[in-house]
Amino acid sequence: DDGNELPDEEIGRIFVKNNMLFEGYTRPGTDKEIIDGMVATGDLGYYKDGLLFISGRGDDMIVSGGENVYPQETEDVINTFEEVSESAVRGVEDDKFGQVLCAWVVLKDKTAADLSDSEKDEFIQRATAASKKKLARHNVPRHFIFLDKLPRNAVGKVVPRELPQPGE
Repeated sequence: DDGNELPDEEIGRIFVKNNMLFEGYTRPGTDKEIIDGMVATGDLGYYKDGLLFISGRGDDMIVSGGENVYPQETEDVINTFEEVSESAVRGVEDDKFGQVLCAWVVLKDKTAADLSDSEKDEFIQRATAASKKKLARHNVPRHFIFLDKLPRNAVGKVVPRELPQPGE
């Protein structure tokens, strides 16, 4: 946050710089922060072994039980399942932790209505186990909701406010 470079494997904001103009992207009045001629992309990431890894968007980060959680990492794990067409992971309100992760999952060959309770439970168990194996405990979804498709806007981005909440 103070504009200094971070050590390897520590997540921070990504800034970019080149010799071309960023006109339109950095016009006065926009919310793009500029430090030493570098423009904030809004993304978070870290370096490891000389490579840049993207952790997610800064505005997607949630705080769960005092931990910073980046939903993109969890989405990436869920999307590795062969039967998953796509997923979205976001924070939802929780009385104990403030927010916890919820995964909205679209399967390739089944509609949400076609899934039996046992099929849902089996998928949730596998996805939870995979998340626990690859991610920190606060990155494991507490809720799973199966959908036929994710709500998207005209440019194809998921619209979080249109995602059904747990218990609805």
